[in-house]
Amino acid sequence: MRNAVDLVEGLVVVLNGDILADVNLTAMLRFHVERASRATIYLTRVADPTQYGLVELAPDGAVKAFIEKPEAGRITTDTINAGAYVLDRSVVAAIPGGRAVSIERETFPGLLRDGVPFYGWVHDGYWLDIGNPAKYRQGQLDLLAGKVATDVKPPGRVDGHGAAAPDVHMASGVTVAPPCVIGAGSRLERGSRVGPNAVLGAGCVIGAGATVEESLSRAVAPASAGAGTRA
Repeated sequence: MRNAVDLVEGLVVVLNGDILADVNLTAMLRFHVERASRATIYLTRVADPTQYGLVELAPDGAVKAFIEKPEAGRITTDTINAGAYVLDRSVVAAIPGGRAVSIERETFPGLLRDGVPFYGWVHDGYWLDIGNPAKYRQGQLDLLAGKVATDVKPPGRVDGHGAAAPDVHMASGVTVAPPCVIGAGSRLERGSRVGPNAVLGAGCVIGAGATVEESLSRAVAPASAGAGTRA
């Protein structure tokens, strides 16, 4: 973020790349402006906060303290850092250059220490940490199940719950069992079956008679020249 500060003016919105959320950024920005905040952090509530950094708030939403991955006996709140921030450009510009800096462990505590207006915005919509394969799979299945509010619609409807890109090739006898998504350029050979709860990335080839269900697949590099990709 510090390296990009010369490219921005006014407010900076930062989104962690390993979360899936239907956070209302418009509402978060409004909250930031209404409180004349210099930094606002998106918070969500979780049942087991021991694996996350807790954020304690005052009644007006001002950030009081951070507790990093507390033991069960030290849990004082269920609101955690959910990985989205609205920052004044001056906050980003104040991050030291030329070295690695953790915004959670260095920048945010520094704002508290210096008395900078700093607020937490709590949102109870869908949120998931997709930082490991199991959670990433859960996020894909939650998207298929319609649990995440999103404007992104997969192209080329197969039926009410399955979707395939327009250039997907389907041979005779193929079965598509929704919910599923089939990526661009994929090939479903004769008698194959995709779904339910399956996501194929671009360029996948499902061999004749093969079944892909309850899983995520992507094309891999061919083992030799001329070989097709296989999911």
